[in-house]
Amino acid sequence: MSWVAAAVLAVGLARLLPRKVGLWVELAVAIVVAVVLGLVATGLDFGGWGVFDPRAFALAFFGSVSSTALVRIVQLPGPLSKR
Repeated sequence: MSWVAAAVLAVGLARLLPRKVGLWVELAVAIVVAVVLGLVATGLDFGGWGVFDPRAFALAFFGSVSSTALVRIVQLPGPLSKR
């Protein structure tokens, strides 16, 4: 289950950039995306539950980074909102 490690690493790197987004929201979304993409990677024969495969890790990591970025973009204030 290196996919969860990829999600935690992605969120950890994202937390280096200051943003007022809840840690638990980012972590939950990243882990769900990493597990789903890990299952997709298993279906593509990139390794399985007990075998570390760099391709599955990369798929889960970049998917988690993308989902974390999407969560942050969605929670940005709009152009008409007052800060």
